[in-house]
Amino acid sequence: MTSRGIAADRVVSVIATDDLAVGMVVAEDVADQQGRLLLGAGTTLTERHLRAFLMWGIRGIRVRGADDEEIVAPLPVSAERLAEAEELLRPHFQHCEMSDPVIAELFMYCALREAQHPGGRSSHA
Repeated sequence: MTSRGIAADRVVSVIATDDLAVGMVVAEDVADQQGRLLLGAGTTLTERHLRAFLMWGIRGIRVRGADDEEIVAPLPVSAERLAEAEELLRPHFQHCEMSDPVIAELFMYCALREAQHPGGRSSHA
């Protein structure tokens, strides 16, 4: 287990705030960009939580899935920074079929990672 209660060997996938649903269980603490605790691990999501995530600018969180598989969501980033990262990465995906769900998820993962860590490896490829 990690320090936040997440099993280190879990298979994970990105889930956006827009895809969250009432009744999902938070797998790890949710914090804002300044590190302030917004919602604790183990909390069952309500409609109020989902609205609050939008107001707080939370783009996604880790939740426990139906079979207790945990789903990873990225740290929050601004919509502007995400758009910049997507634009930077488009040339790297120009020959990919973006309608393929796997490619679309990979692109989003790469864009989120670039937005969170500007100037990382993906911008030097």
